[in-house]
Amino acid sequence: MLKIGVIGYGYVGKALADRLSNFYDVICYEKDERKIVFFKDNPKLYLTNESDSLVECNIFIITVQTPIDDKGNPDLKFIIESTELVAKYLSKGNIIVYESTVYPGVTETICGKLIEKNTGLELNKDFYLGYSPERISPGDKNHSITNIAKIISASNSSALEIIKEIYSKVTQEIFVANSIMEAEAAKLLENLQRDVNIALMNEYLSVMQKIGISIRNVIDAANSKWNFNYYLPGFVGGHCIGIDTHYYIKVAQDVGIKPQIAKISRMINEEAILNISNLIIEHVDKLKNKRVCVLGITYKDNIDDLRNSASLKVMNKLKNQGYEVLVFDPLLRKDIANDANIDLCSFEEIDNISALVCLVYHDVFDEFEFDSTIFENQDEAMVIDPNCKLIKLRNYNKFII
Repeated sequence: MLKIGVIGYGYVGKALADRLSNFYDVICYEKDERKIVFFKDNPKLYLTNESDSLVECNIFIITVQTPIDDKGNPDLKFIIESTELVAKYLSKGNIIVYESTVYPGVTETICGKLIEKNTGLELNKDFYLGYSPERISPGDKNHSITNIAKIISASNSSALEIIKEIYSKVTQEIFVANSIMEAEAAKLLENLQRDVNIALMNEYLSVMQKIGISIRNVIDAANSKWNFNYYLPGFVGGHCIGIDTHYYIKVAQDVGIKPQIAKISRMINEEAILNISNLIIEHVDKLKNKRVCVLGITYKDNIDDLRNSASLKVMNKLKNQGYEVLVFDPLLRKDIANDANIDLCSFEEIDNISALVCLVYHDVFDEFEFDSTIFENQDEAMVIDPNCKLIKLRNYNKFII
């Protein structure tokens, strides 16, 4: 009988554990006690910060984050910690599946070897490995864990059949990769491609701004062609796209390849943060009132995640410029905001501002009327909307994209 232990109750672990608990006994280990307090237990799921509960499990799924360090190098500390944790409770015949983004070779060469070292067990004789890269899209109402195709892979055929049985309960479509390394590489390619395409649009936006053409209108026109790939310019943040490109850069450099497109894309998307900050400063510096309101501070629409948020970086740049910055983001939990030194305001506190800066547009903003009363001076009032989404105030003369 399968008993599954999920390590990490973030976006990925929560969606996976909640879904699997409909079919299996699931224990979810999360060391952050605040998450355990904040999330109400699924009655079928045991959520705990006591790792000893994992001793009952025979399938382990690791869903922890894999960030980069301050030099842009892959940081595997969380996945190594989780591997060492699972190794304490591993028995013969158990399977460990990794969902965290890694570069090719990490699952078998680093994690597998670490388990063998810590347990004395032998891979594919005493325990088995699997890799199924996460594809959770937070805030996406059209693509949920149940309808996103899932890649699976395993260290041998018997483990693959069990992993396939488990994930067939999660989603409607399974793709079986030929090897764990190919599955690891596929995950990198998915997010690298998005990073490169968004970089192209960010560069194109800069050119169109200089010409004085609406980038949104240009994209809509180009999209009338059947094979146009629809991407909007914008910030790249969060725990995947911008991070995964660095994992690919490491792999390329390790085999003696200069990953020029990837590096340039990262540079362009990081520069987009500076460009938007400078655009805001350029216009607001001309005004007497330096009180502005930022709408949305998370890394993308309709989520509460601050990880690698470009909006947060813009806010800090404005503060460093001496601006008084109000932040209105009803999705962001106060404890997360406090940890990041963000003083959230209520909608009623948005007043006497010179500029409304829409960095992230949550659907919930549709419930609020951002009318002219929020501005101190109608003649100077301006709206700055890099995401081209704040439709309600488009009648303002000083509407700057």
